[in-house]
Amino acid sequence: VLASQKRLENKYKAAQQASEEWYGRAQLALQKGEEDLAREALKRRKSYADNAGALKAQLDQQKGVVENLVSNTR
Repeated sequence: VLASQKRLENKYKAAQQASEEWYGRAQLALQKGEEDLAREALKRRKSYADNAGALKAQLDQQKGVVENLVSNTR
């Protein structure tokens, strides 16, 4: 269970980081006057941000399960 939780945490962090990177790319594209590229980068950012949100929900749920298991074994 803890290994699964760690994998979820890593996936969540990776999705968050990717979202931030795409936001940076969108800003850079805007600075260069490439509005179409900026829009595409923001679409990708949203995709990663949505994925991060779903992973965070799973992670929170799993943390609750782990806490329940730990408290029940005491």
